[in-house]
Amino acid sequence: MQNLKDLPFDLKKFLRNRTFKEDKIGCSDANIYLLKSSKDKENFYLKTGLTGTLEREKNILDWLKDKLPVPEVLYYSKAERDYLLIEEIKGMDLVKESSYLNPGKVVFLIAEGLCMIHKVDISKCPFNMRLAVKLNEAKNLVEKELVGRENFEPENLQKSPQEIYQELLASIPKSENLVFTHGDYCLPNIIIKKGKINGFVDLGRGGVADRYQDIALAVRSIRHNLKSEKFVELFLDAYGLKSVDFSKIDYYILLDELF
Repeated sequence: MQNLKDLPFDLKKFLRNRTFKEDKIGCSDANIYLLKSSKDKENFYLKTGLTGTLEREKNILDWLKDKLPVPEVLYYSKAERDYLLIEEIKGMDLVKESSYLNPGKVVFLIAEGLCMIHKVDISKCPFNMRLAVKLNEAKNLVEKELVGRENFEPENLQKSPQEIYQELLASIPKSENLVFTHGDYCLPNIIIKKGKINGFVDLGRGGVADRYQDIALAVRSIRHNLKSEKFVELFLDAYGLKSVDFSKIDYYILLDELF
């Protein structure tokens, strides 16, 4: 953590009597710190990143207030760096909670949470994450050589980002079933308390997109964490899909390799 004296003056008032612990879970480009309080037991998360990189997440969280259980934004500023201070959602992420729950319950919670997210009214949603937008962002990341290959799925390790991008262009789905999407829907971003969903975090890539954006990453997360394809089938059934487009699941998993 940088020296506290270098932080914006109006941010410092939130940080009194708090200890800092860096949160290294996940693949975020931001630096994330858990700010724990011994006095009021209300903990915060502070994210810091390059100027402008956290503004979208701040705006999405503000828009989702009263629509979904997401963290409240307590402070945001951008100058030499971005600073985003949010409340902590009480509970444990579903990766940690899964050690206490049977896999069937875990899968049900994943499906239940995704149904909640996809029911958000998109008629006035200002956040566009349709495929054309995502592919343009992917192109920029590839051209600027900002794609890290270390987290590629095993079957893609021998491919370059350029090869993946060309593969995506050659197999664009013909249609999009648009809903509000989380954008990075996986077990670490679902918060559970007393066996129930208590909130969602890390929505910086959220917005209107094909529902398979979230379905695909949920499937990938189930495969990684529950280690069985039968739980993928259980999830898809619990979510309520009458007909599953597995080509879209593969497509959006491949697309996420570039982010």
